[in-house]
Amino acid sequence: MKEIILFTIVFPFLLYFSFTPILNDLENARGKIIQGTIYKATEKAALDGYYTEENKEEIYTQLEEIGYERDEVELRLTEDMKMRGEYVEGTITAPNKYTFIFGGLIASDSEEENPPHVRSSARMSEFVN
Repeated sequence: MKEIILFTIVFPFLLYFSFTPILNDLENARGKIIQGTIYKATEKAALDGYYTEENKEEIYTQLEEIGYERDEVELRLTEDMKMRGEYVEGTITAPNKYTFIFGGLIASDSEEENPPHVRSSARMSEFVN
């Protein structure tokens, strides 16, 4: 009986300390993928002078591959034509899902305690009319 009580007390700590580094690495990798996605999309958008629908679809497709839904991701992209010398800018905001193993049981999902991934990129437009 003592062993069961001890196991019940120790098990949550064992889970927490075992999986927190793995979850941290997972979220770090997702952040790097988001950063690479916005960089590549900005490079392509700089050639056209703005983010085309094809660029947006490519961003959504790459983020869906790492587990995000379209409605979870916020895109702030340059949608009006920028001529050569002006800047094309884009920002992706995606939730930080896997920070804490016990999720909603103990911690809240508020953005103050679990800030989202916010990645930006800007590049001078190369579009010439």
